[in-house]
Amino acid sequence: MTRTTALLSILFAACSVGEAPIGGIGNDAAGGGDGAGGDGNNQLACVDRNLTPGTAHDHGGGNTNAGVGCITAGCHLDGTGGPAFEMAGTVYQDNAGTIAATGVTLRVFPAGSTTPITSLSDTAGNFYFTQGQLLNAYPAKTETTACPSTKKMTAQLLTNSSTGGNCNKAGCHSAAGDAGGRITDR
Repeated sequence: MTRTTALLSILFAACSVGEAPIGGIGNDAAGGGDGAGGDGNNQLACVDRNLTPGTAHDHGGGNTNAGVGCITAGCHLDGTGGPAFEMAGTVYQDNAGTIAATGVTLRVFPAGSTTPITSLSDTAGNFYFTQGQLLNAYPAKTETTACPSTKKMTAQLLTNSSTGGNCNKAGCHSAAGDAGGRITDR
């Protein structure tokens, strides 16, 4: 009986049941930044990749518009082409933007908070936060996480203007890679 209890204790001690604030574990030095949320001193553990991410929505003919800046008029800016998004983008496994990173958790830490608002990348690597979901979040810190890595965006998002959360737009995480390249998490 004692041997069984000891083995079960070891087994359950290694389990992860979600996010818990811990100091420094789950960070990826390659991600840059000064810390996860709020004051930069509190950091969250990485989150396991979701093995059953949502199915990418089809814009017609099998096109998921992965890598396209979708917060524009007639698309997801004002809700005329689809639901209005406050922030959206695509996560890749590679800087070239050829392999989608599915099941990655995206965390947005509102100003002064260590509690994130989360989204999950779908089977095309696309993620989004609907209009109003990030209310009073700016300036915000963001990161992607899929254990064993957590990659922080090196700069804060300062506004939710009409294109501030359009991560794939030119000048941000587009093919040109103006803001340090594509959003990646292996």
